[in-house]
Amino acid sequence: MPSLETPVLTVDANTIHRIDTRNVENLFSIWTLFSRCSGSIEEGRRLENLSWRLWNRETFCCAPGEANATTPPISISQRSSEGRYTADIPDLSRSIDSIDEEAIESDNEESASTSAPLTITRPRVRRQDSGCNRSRGKERHITPDDLEKMVITIKEKKDLESH
Repeated sequence: MPSLETPVLTVDANTIHRIDTRNVENLFSIWTLFSRCSGSIEEGRRLENLSWRLWNRETFCCAPGEANATTPPISISQRSSEGRYTADIPDLSRSIDSIDEEAIESDNEESASTSAPLTITRPRVRRQDSGCNRSRGKERHITPDDLEKMVITIKEKKDLESH
């Protein structure tokens, strides 16, 4: 979207602290607004970047267990212990449970007379992905007051550049 020379919208930095910064649905909505209207908002690109980073941080880096009394539970999906959103997916190790036990027993009985007993070793499944990031779940939540300070800083830097 082309940027307007004179923005038609502005963000009131003094009321930004009313945003619930622990509710990721609110943060996603704010990012969506800034990303679609960044060309019409004063410092729109910077606010879009800030809102995306805040949404990303709250979604992927902050511990899900720290609940804010004013924030309702996150409803878009359930968070796992690593802070990721997951559907109800069974553990990979449970896929071994589907082996037909009777077939194994009959195979064992047939081979018992000719060879040593057969033992089944279950593989250990270890998940290695970006969820193993050291900082995941250890970052502190950004408070609404912190967000307000960030927006004020963006506006002050704009004022410094125009002098």
